[in-house]
Amino acid sequence: VKVFFYILYMKNQISPISDIFIKYLLTSNGNEDLLLDFINSVLEHSGFEKISSVIIQNPFNVSEYKKQKNSVIDVKGLDDKGNIYNIEIQSYEQKFYAQRVLFYWAKIYSSQLKKGVSYNELAPVISINLINFDLIKECKDFHSWFYLAKNDDPEILFSDHLFIHVIELPKFHIIDPNETKNLLEKWLFFYKFSNTEDDKMKILIQNNPTLK
Repeated sequence: VKVFFYILYMKNQISPISDIFIKYLLTSNGNEDLLLDFINSVLEHSGFEKISSVIIQNPFNVSEYKKQKNSVIDVKGLDDKGNIYNIEIQSYEQKFYAQRVLFYWAKIYSSQLKKGVSYNELAPVISINLINFDLIKECKDFHSWFYLAKNDDPEILFSDHLFIHVIELPKFHIIDPNETKNLLEKWLFFYKFSNTEDDKMKILIQNNPTLK
């Protein structure tokens, strides 16, 4: 399977922003370090504490994917504190994407509450959305995050159980790998240029064993 994906990838038949490719990349058995590094790149960029470990909750399986072609291609991880991470990849514009994000967040959050489970056992769900279109027209930043806070004081949270990160790839304008300043920028550079810019990739992966 890995050889198959590698051959297609090198022939530019699979885009690095393809949902199935990222699902394969981040949730194949043994790729926990990649999932951890990507999640930490998002957390670090938004000023949150990085996590020390992650468990892949839905490992990639080719045969299952073939049987469920209409299923949502997502990535789920669980950190050492019990927080749930859901990574969605959307490569083309979807009119009601914001509603979709909320729906899947709510679905994952509510699915924790099995019969006999107390509300205090619910864990935070962090939604990370990597999209290849402009969703938040009013914002020029490529990374935005949202949470439940008081109207006149963002330091006062209603709850810390909902965080939504939106990463809009078209708003990422760095074209020189030497200008990437943090982990998230390096990951986005990889997603945007890895199948077209071999020379730039050699620079990007220097001193970065994970991306290499």
